[in-house]
This record gives sequence, C-alpha cells and structure tokens, in this order.
Amino acid sequence: AQIGTDTTWSFISGGQSMSALKTDGTLWVWGDNSRGQLGLNQNSGQYAGSYAKSSPTQVGTETNYSQISTGQKGQWAIKTDGTLWGWGENGFGQLGQNQAQSPSNDYNMSSPVQVGTDTNWQQVQAGADMTVALKTDGTLWGWGSNQTGSLGLNEDDIHYSSPTQIPGTNW
Repeated sequence: AQIGTDTTWSFISGGQSMSALKTDGTLWVWGDNSRGQLGLNQNSGQYAGSYAKSSPTQVGTETNYSQISTGQKGQWAIKTDGTLWGWGENGFGQLGQNQAQSPSNDYNMSSPVQVGTDTNWQQVQAGADMTVALKTDGTLWGWGSNQTGSLGLNEDDIHYSSPTQIPGTNW
C-alpha cells in the first residue's frame, strides 16, 4: 500500500522503525519507538507502544539531512555540513557517545545527538548493536558491539563507545 500521497521521497531505510528523506532535506520516521529510535524526544521505555508512530512524522524542522541509516533499535543521519548524528538504543556504545556499556538502557537517546565534532562524514551504516561510517578522506570507522568481530578490528568480544578507525585509508 502506498504511504500517503507525497511524491518527494528521495531515500528510505528500515529496521524495526523506518526513516526516510524527502528531496527538501527533511527527515521523517515511523514505527517502533521502544528505545527512542524515532528521535522525537519521547523517552518511551522498553514496552511503551503508545509512542510508536504508524505514519511518517517529521524529526524537528531542519532541512539539511543528506544520508540516513536505520539499525535494529537506532537511527543515524549525516547532515549536509558533514556532521554525524545518532539516536535510539545505546547499550553497547553504538551511538558513539563515549559512554560505558549499559544493558539497562541508561544511555538511550530519544533525540538526535552529534557523534564527535568531525565534519567529514560521508556515509553511515547501522547494524544490530554497532555502527560503521565512512569519511570523505577514505577512512572507515566503527563503534558499538564487536562481539563477533563485526567491526573489522581483528578482535572480538570488545565494545567501542566512540568511533575507532578500521585499518586502511582507501575505503
């Protein structure tokens, strides 16, 4: 079934929640919000279905989003100024906020928070409990759960709560 009648969608990403960009640079979300992953500043708690959205809802009023990725319980966006933003579940440090591991959801973020201060992020890809992102200089970075070696850092069962460079410079 078609979602509404709008014809200005430019990109979509999905998991347990969905995110979509419009051609005007606005960001829209819907679906599960049990970890605040819709970025609507609603701290919903683990099973509070009342904060889920069944139709697209705009995140803020900004018109400068250029790239998005949706993970299992979190979302990420790159703005046109090259900054990287994340929100949702953060138990394994997957939002890159340099916080210790907390499986009790103490560090979940229900509104977008900037990952560091760098302005050269080009692409981001969310995983279940981890994130990887590419910079314009060709370096690749990862953070969050590395339980199965998914961050490509030649080790496993270690968590990174801030971006860590994956070896190489020509990704």
